[in-house]
Amino acid sequence: MEKLSETQILSNIETVTKLIDGFPEWRRKPVKKMFEEIGSEYSLAPASSREEFHGCFPGGLCDHSLRVTRNLRKLSQTLAPGLQPDHVLNFLGLMHDLGKIGDGQKPLYIPNPSDWHRNKGMLYETNKEIDFMPICDRTLYLLQKYQIVLSPEEFVALKISDGMYEESNRKYGMKEPDLALLVHWADRWACSQEKL
Repeated sequence: MEKLSETQILSNIETVTKLIDGFPEWRRKPVKKMFEEIGSEYSLAPASSREEFHGCFPGGLCDHSLRVTRNLRKLSQTLAPGLQPDHVLNFLGLMHDLGKIGDGQKPLYIPNPSDWHRNKGMLYETNKEIDFMPICDRTLYLLQKYQIVLSPEEFVALKISDGMYEESNRKYGMKEPDLALLVHWADRWACSQEKL
């Protein structure tokens, strides 16, 4: 996928805002508060550090998260109609990789200063000034930091959204709740779509 234009980035921000406005008030209020603080990071962060992966450009995270949200709704309608209301699917799609913004103070991905690495497609490097956490754990950390309450099923769906690609998720193997599987499949399919 090619880089986003400023118009595309602004359109993505508008779409995210509309989806958040559709959340029930108990969820909309803390999410809006969180986005007042981290919204620019969310809308401009890359989704990955390497060109061969997905969304390795400014705005890649937001663009990827919107694609995951669309895929999640389609999968849910097809495979598990009525499993969860759209606002839950929208929330999970938008938040599944929230940890890629960083810690809320410092970004996770910073431009790679090495010409050699950039020429090899490693456009960003992981910021060494923030504490290490797997992306899913950082996502859950940020949500609790902003007092965004999750149901147990939402927690697990976000925790294991990377599926069995994450070693710590292996204990969930063959025990994944339906919602967690849908989030993972939507994410995995979005990554494939973004490489076309």
